[in-house]
Amino acid sequence: MKRLRRENRRQVVYDLLLFFALGVFIAAMGPDPFKDPAGFGMVTVPRWVLAAVAVLVGRPYPLAALVLLLPLGPWRFSEGFATVDLSWLLPRRNVKILPLLPTSPFIAWYAYLTGRRMARGGPRWWRSA
Repeated sequence: MKRLRRENRRQVVYDLLLFFALGVFIAAMGPDPFKDPAGFGMVTVPRWVLAAVAVLVGRPYPLAALVLLLPLGPWRFSEGFATVDLSWLLPRRNVKILPLLPTSPFIAWYAYLTGRRMARGGPRWWRSA
């Protein structure tokens, strides 16, 4: 449990802001809480719990946070705000590009942190390779 503690207040504030931003984007991905509160609770609340655990373990174990955030990624090309429509370019065509969801920047961020922090850690023989 000591490993999950933050070293200073700056890290605590940073992680709280990260969780808040991630939570807002996760809520935007789910059903409307006013029209379908049960669906919102069944879809969004487990995603929030997953995000909370990812942010909690993300500082000491960024690879674990990345693995926890992967289910929130774009796995269907019919989803996402960047896949939907390029009607301004090609009218009446549904052009698919790279599927981006609101959580995609967070997944990319933890992938970056994993590569950055994993390069410093590990056994000596691993670092020299």
